[in-house]
Amino acid sequence: MKTLFDGTMEIITPCFCAGANQAKAEIRAPSIRGELRWWFRALGGTREQEARKQEARVFGSIKSEKAHTENQASALVVRVSDVLAGKSESRDLPNNHKFFTMSRKGPETMIPAGRQFRLQIIDRKGIEPELLKLTIDSCCRLGAIGLRARRGCGALQSTDYRPTATEVSVWADELRKRKFEVICRAPQQSAYDALLALEDEIKGLREDERIEKNGRNAMGFVQGSKRHASCLRVRPVLLENGKFLPVMVYSEAALGQGIKGIRSELKAHFG
Repeated sequence: MKTLFDGTMEIITPCFCAGANQAKAEIRAPSIRGELRWWFRALGGTREQEARKQEARVFGSIKSEKAHTENQASALVVRVSDVLAGKSESRDLPNNHKFFTMSRKGPETMIPAGRQFRLQIIDRKGIEPELLKLTIDSCCRLGAIGLRARRGCGALQSTDYRPTATEVSVWADELRKRKFEVICRAPQQSAYDALLALEDEIKGLREDERIEKNGRNAMGFVQGSKRHASCLRVRPVLLENGKFLPVMVYSEAALGQGIKGIRSELKAHFG
């Protein structure tokens, strides 16, 4: 067995993540595992049969003729422990804002920003390291868990990762090599201000006719019984100087059949 990551993670924005008891928020290893799997899929792509087999080797699978997978145990062990209070956000949350309306159900349903915990990721099978390392690095820098994770809630960040805006740009270039689009905006004084800036950007995208003319696109949709989560993820990144960088990340790796990608439209929209 080999330890791939053992460090302290911090909740950057309020997190709404729960287990069997939906009335009590908790940081759960399965949620972290799910986030790792999303990044692995987005970075490596899973449309090809071989890529799906690779994902199954890392994260486990059940037998499926359609997906060409067999019963396999996960190669990764994910452990969450030592949950600490940290320096929680002192001011009251703006309950009238759509990002945080869930907090009205009571403080126990929310994990406040500033909460820290120990995260361990262990390889028990000896996996090919390159893509997995990139997956873990991406999750620990740009990951999120819980409700509305794609819209800024539950943002996670390693306490060892406090970059400058320039360093984030360098990391963004690495993701672009993997067919991502990454857009950064001006740093803000607080995570909440960064979320407001990101909300304005999303509103502008939804008003762009080039994107909205096709209802079944990668921004996400609900049509009757059919629904698809957005492939656009937004969140603030806590910088070295204490400010928060609004970041948008887009990947088409998880697109379903018949859903239109919007990578070219994003490039045109943001110039």
